[in-house]
Amino acid sequence: MEVLNLLLIFSISFVGALTPGPDLLFILRNTLLYGAKKGFFSWLGIFVASSIYLFIAYQGLLHFLQSPLVQMGIGILGGFYLLYISYQLLQTTNTIDLSTHQNSTIPPSKTCFIKGFIINISNPKFIIFVISILVPTIGDMLEIGLIVFIISSALAFWLVILVASFFRKIITNHLFNWIDKICGVLFIIFALLLFYSSYLNLIATLPQDSKLPSHF
Repeated sequence: MEVLNLLLIFSISFVGALTPGPDLLFILRNTLLYGAKKGFFSWLGIFVASSIYLFIAYQGLLHFLQSPLVQMGIGILGGFYLLYISYQLLQTTNTIDLSTHQNSTIPPSKTCFIKGFIINISNPKFIIFVISILVPTIGDMLEIGLIVFIISSALAFWLVILVASFFRKIITNHLFNWIDKICGVLFIIFALLLFYSSYLNLIATLPQDSKLPSHF
């Protein structure tokens, strides 16, 4: 039974990591444009941020993250940060030397790490995943369950980096620029979803008789 539960945790974590979202999109975009090394540091920032949430889960402090006010604040900050990244992407024109596939504006690995960290730490989607899916599935196997989650999600993101590194070799300059524009638009959509989620959390904090309408 424990083996089946661990397989379930592995499967949920692997599929969850591959679900379209800001984390996956950031890693995919950086790997395609700048190569596997930048994709790895992008993932490393995301990994460190998610490890903080997993540590909170391990310490039994999930009730703090369940607060609508906390999730609202995180969502607002995350939404504005995604809008900032979207603005940068929509304004950027990449220049790739197709003979070497080197980008003339490659960011430092530290920048990729920091941006990945902020994107994950300000994404309530991961908090909700930990609270509503991961912890109930792990049950009493907390330590080994968290280890399986870390390994599974890491393998999923590494697979994305590997595949993106291969396809990077056949992408043209025109397509590189389109990738940035598409990512910019998707980040705007993610930001709007975070703002809407924060709005719902705001409603949840209001007294019953003074709640704002949840739809227009």
